[in-house]
Amino acid sequence: RAVSDTCKVPAYLAFAAPNASAELRRRRRQTLYIGLSDGARIDVLRRANAGTLLNDQIVLAAHIDH
Repeated sequence: RAVSDTCKVPAYLAFAAPNASAELRRRRRQTLYIGLSDGARIDVLRRANAGTLLNDQIVLAAHIDH
């Protein structure tokens, strides 16, 4: 929804509109996924998003150092 609001397109066109699709890829790359416990099932997240998420976007820690 944030991408569709930014690009002024309906939410259902966020994957189809060229400018919205580029914005969606940019925001997806800037997102950090944090697993707060050992049971966070990060393996499922990685397999479901193979080729979309990078390993450096996924952290298994409650506190991240600088």
